[in-house]
Amino acid sequence: MRTLTIKGRITLLYALLTALLLAVLLPVVYGAVSASLRREMDSQLRSAIAQVLIAVDDQDETFRLNQQVDLPDAITLCVTDPQGQPIFSTAGGEWLQTAAIQPDGKTVHQNETYTVRQETVQIEGATVTASAAISAGSAEASLHTLQVLLGILVPIYLALAIAGAYLLAKRAIRPITEITKAAETIRAGDLSQRITGIATQDEIQELADTFNTMLHRLQAFLYPGAPVYGGRLPRAAHAGGRHFRLRGGTAKGPPPRGGGGTRRRHPAGERPYAQDPLPAPSADPWV
Repeated sequence: MRTLTIKGRITLLYALLTALLLAVLLPVVYGAVSASLRREMDSQLRSAIAQVLIAVDDQDETFRLNQQVDLPDAITLCVTDPQGQPIFSTAGGEWLQTAAIQPDGKTVHQNETYTVRQETVQIEGATVTASAAISAGSAEASLHTLQVLLGILVPIYLALAIAGAYLLAKRAIRPITEITKAAETIRAGDLSQRITGIATQDEIQELADTFNTMLHRLQAFLYPGAPVYGGRLPRAAHAGGRHFRLRGGTAKGPPPRGGGGTRRRHPAGERPYAQDPLPAPSADPWV
């Protein structure tokens, strides 16, 4: 099984984190919108009931409205006296007297779901009940629209997030790619290669600068004073007192006994394996 590259791992990790974040936030957002719609409907029902109950008056032991009540068209309301007789009702609102209200405040009337609120107050020692209902269809339609939008936008967001993560990962590891290319060139025997174009002002740039410094010192150590033409190095060079010969991009040395110079001992402090003067270079001194 092929191991994922750094770009692949970064992209996969970012995609998983994004998906996890969406999995946590989306239910929270949906729940918040749903709760907001419920609070809005409940606020409308409270306001309608309050308007009607303020207008209810007991005159000659008979309950009636003492002022005109203006309610929203979406509100269905019914107010009953202690005997269950309607005091006030909107058009067709009498069904609220016998409606079976569920614990969550919902009821179904003519195949339509309503949110219902009931309140009881004491007027002149008598209990008056007010029931108000509003269709939950608008709220359900809003929630359905939200679900559709989330179903469309979430995949688009994930695709953009994955593409962005891939581009960021590619840009982040580009300096590493440049360093790898330089190392491949050095392995082929070219110490003149340098890493350029990295100005990230971070650890990657520090690594590139350190790598360049290492190459400079290595080249100066192996080939002191030897010029480099177009990245090519001479076949034979005096490298720190050692005789090296490049073959296929690999430095070989020191030479065997009896060839390429005579080995002699040197006093303490001098470089070991120092060579006698090198023989004259061949007609083609370059690799």
